[in-house]
Amino acid sequence: KEFKNKEMEILFLNSEALNKYSLKLYRESIDELEKNLPYLIEQENERQEMLSWFFMGKNYVALGDHKKAIYCFEKVDSLFAQTNYLRDDMAENYYYLIEDAQRNKNLKSELYYTNRLIDAEKLLSAQYKDIAVRIQKYDTDVLLATKAWIENALRQKGARNKWLVFGISIISLSMLILLMRHFKEKRKF
Repeated sequence: KEFKNKEMEILFLNSEALNKYSLKLYRESIDELEKNLPYLIEQENERQEMLSWFFMGKNYVALGDHKKAIYCFEKVDSLFAQTNYLRDDMAENYYYLIEDAQRNKNLKSELYYTNRLIDAEKLLSAQYKDIAVRIQKYDTDVLLATKAWIENALRQKGARNKWLVFGISIISLSMLILLMRHFKEKRKF
């Protein structure tokens, strides 16, 4: 159909792309979302841009392209940071990012995305205070416990690194003293 308003046409096409995701037409959905994205960015329609990145990420997950999915989910996080807007279904974004950080054994990223999920949960609870917002895998207590564990692990890792540097410094200093003593004794002869 022909639309008189370009924005309405793009929103309609984006809606169609989301429907294609539901129909498991992942590649077609990605193609349409990517095609409409420049217009959304140009028009500064952050909500639709965020929705596009989120569903592109979900499409890539369905296609098994983990790297591209994470890139898309990071874009959603960036837009959430800029706009402080998030739809309730988009909290799922952080589960993928947390799992990726865990898979890569990156505690700093895991902590960052756990904190972002807590922020998202707070925002969604405020936005939907009359509706029970269900966060799929983690409740607040589990998130806070996970956050505390990660912070503790990072502190312990930092302490270990300090002791390692201290130990290496002592060994280096001892070796330097021994070398100086050796050369001093060698000069005597």
